[in-house]
Amino acid sequence: ADGMLPSAEAWQRIVLSPGRLEMPFSRNVIVLGDAAAQYEPLAWTNLHLAVLSIELLLELLPGHPISESERREYNRRWTWLADRTADYVRAHYAGTRVSGSFWKRATALHMSTNLARALAEFERRARLPTHGDDSVQQDQWYQLLLGIGVPASPNARQLAMREDEKRAIVRNFQRKAQIATNVGQSYGHWLSQNYGVCL
Repeated sequence: ADGMLPSAEAWQRIVLSPGRLEMPFSRNVIVLGDAAAQYEPLAWTNLHLAVLSIELLLELLPGHPISESERREYNRRWTWLADRTADYVRAHYAGTRVSGSFWKRATALHMSTNLARALAEFERRARLPTHGDDSVQQDQWYQLLLGIGVPASPNARQLAMREDEKRAIVRNFQRKAQIATNVGQSYGHWLSQNYGVCL
């Protein structure tokens, strides 16, 4: 039926070749979106990076004629944003709460020096290195790493808190989460309403 999700047999395996251009701004051409960088389709990172690219372009807004320094600055900052986005995508495979042959291979994949440093810092102090130009907000990094089970030692604030204070924070969070889930519709109902799929 129209709007139905495809059956399992209809899915096809698509081979991806993640990577980015070295210089998306060359001569008078600026390459954006998936033509400039490709990643696995996780957390809308490709769209997010495309938006950041446009924002960076508007910030620098090359003049006429185009200055070589403007071109170099765009390429420098875009490369950093693209590499940080790649780190965020790669971090999805760094968790410990998954099992199976795919995840064993995935966790053994190469990671950048910046990502390795971030994971080590997170495990050691439950903190992340800060960067001026980051493509992903700190809260998103914390949500991802905690959600996939990257171990983290207690930070100084946690160590200084009394146990009853910690329990009160957890109870308050659980209460807010319960209120939010009671208000929202179930996933099955959402699928039925939007796609006509019944679970």
